[in-house]
Amino acid sequence: VLAAPRLTKSFTDDPAQPGDTVNLEFTISHIDTAPADATGISFSDDLTSVITGMSATGLPLNDVCGVGSQISGTTNLSFTGGTLAPGASCTFSVPVTVPAAAVPGVFPNTTSNLVATVSGQTVTGSPGADNLIISGLSLSKEFIDDPALPGGQTTLRFTIDNTAGVDATGMFFTDNLGAVISGLAAASLP
Repeated sequence: VLAAPRLTKSFTDDPAQPGDTVNLEFTISHIDTAPADATGISFSDDLTSVITGMSATGLPLNDVCGVGSQISGTTNLSFTGGTLAPGASCTFSVPVTVPAAAVPGVFPNTTSNLVATVSGQTVTGSPGADNLIISGLSLSKEFIDDPALPGGQTTLRFTIDNTAGVDATGMFFTDNLGAVISGLAAASLP
């Protein structure tokens, strides 16, 4: 039984904001017990199936996984011509732009099956998959009992909303109250 090379992928810069550019990293590895080189390695990755309008920049990239290999395309990536010796692997990244109108959430991305030739036989490997996380954090504030009288107190309410579908940790923000009105200061903190 001949094994196909293994394909993995990862969005290395997520969670991302709408309009950001993230790196989509691909790794192809060939098992060390393979009887021969894997040649003609190929796969495709339809970025528009993740988010409409998502596109790669800076392509084509040449010789990323053996001489003659190439990844090309804008919205539908095509990797062709890869070659790996037994036990070898290659890793390459593609810059991908997230559309400015993207909504927060978790977006799965799966490539086609990887296809290669080993010992003269066509072998098919599993697709690579990862989720792109678009951040959905927003911060708003409002004075909820104004107008206020000079020397009086009002309540300032902050609302943090997370619509991304994943936990947000390590959040912080600052608010310079003195920039609103000179002398404005917090009377107490929760």
